[in-house]
Amino acid sequence: MIEFQWCKEDADDLVRSCKLDDVWFLIQKYIPREARVLESGCGLRRYVRFLKDGGWSIVGLELSPQRVAQVKDIWPDLEIVQGDAAHSPFPKNSFDAVISLGVVEHWDVGPQPPLRDICRVLKPEGVAIITVPCNNRVRQVKQRLWWYEVTQFPRAVAKYMLRHQPQPILRFKHNLDY
Repeated sequence: MIEFQWCKEDADDLVRSCKLDDVWFLIQKYIPREARVLESGCGLRRYVRFLKDGGWSIVGLELSPQRVAQVKDIWPDLEIVQGDAAHSPFPKNSFDAVISLGVVEHWDVGPQPPLRDICRVLKPEGVAIITVPCNNRVRQVKQRLWWYEVTQFPRAVAKYMLRHQPQPILRFKHNLDY
C-alpha cells in the first residue's frame, strides 16, 4: 500500500483541482448544501476539505490510521473517522448522501460489501455518487501484456526471499474478477 506524505501546499493544490472533476458537476446537481454527506474511503480527503469549505456537512471515512493522523495534522478541523468502508461505524440511515470515489472495486469478493454499507448508512431517498476505474484501451493493453505482473515481479521475489511468502498470479484467481 502506498502511503502519501504531502505538505499543506500540495493538499491545497489537490483541493483546488476538485472543480475540474466530473464528480463536481454531479455533486452540485444532486447533493444539496444542507445534506449530511459521507465520503466513504476518503483517501486523500480532498473532497472532504473542498465540500466543507463549500458549506456542506461532511464526514470522511478512511481505513488507514496513519492517513487519518496525517490529514488531522494538515486539516485538524475536518471530521475524519478511521474505519472500514465495508463495515463503517455509523448508524443506519445517518447520511443524506454518500460519495465513494474509486473505492468499491478494491474488495477481492467484489463490490458488494462496501455497496451494502453505503446502502445501510444512506437515508431513504438519499443519493450515492460512486465511481470506479474505467477499463479503457490502455488498461486492456496492459492486461494483455501482463504489465501488472511484470512490474510487480521484483516485489514478489523480494517477499518470497525475505518472508518466504509466495505471491500468486492474480489473473489465475477467478474469484478476483472484480
